[in-house]
Amino acid sequence: MVQDLITRNLSDQSNNFGQESVVVNSQGTRQFQNPVTGQLQARSINASAYDLQNSPLDNSFQLDSQQYAVAKSMFNGQSVPDNLSNTFGAIAAVTAKTLNKSPQSLFRNGVMTQPLLDNVNFFRTGTSQIGYNDGAIEPPYLNNLMLNAKILAQTT
Repeated sequence: MVQDLITRNLSDQSNNFGQESVVVNSQGTRQFQNPVTGQLQARSINASAYDLQNSPLDNSFQLDSQQYAVAKSMFNGQSVPDNLSNTFGAIAAVTAKTLNKSPQSLFRNGVMTQPLLDNVNFFRTGTSQIGYNDGAIEPPYLNNLMLNAKILAQTT
């Protein structure tokens, strides 16, 4: 995906629990603020210019509202904030549209497929990547003779 205003907003929302960064007055200047933590964020774009421009309309890529509703509902839960389900629903809807599939096909046995995980992680920082642990019973150190012997010798 290209780095543009939409991509940056989805990245912010993905890392801020679905909350979009806001512009606030701080010591006489306009600055971006993380709405979850309240901390100011440094951005390469001028916050005043962002205020003036807002988000440009882009009609080159339109989502089907029903597909978006389905994608968003897949992330709804009892204690899941609406902002979070909206953000991940939007990522799922875009992924489904680009793959020419339905949003339901992006999950297999209740687990995100690799294309959806890749797109979700594209919007997240390197230290907050999301993955799937299949719960393999065999620990990975069993395949390493030296490490396996060392661990077994210390734990038995």
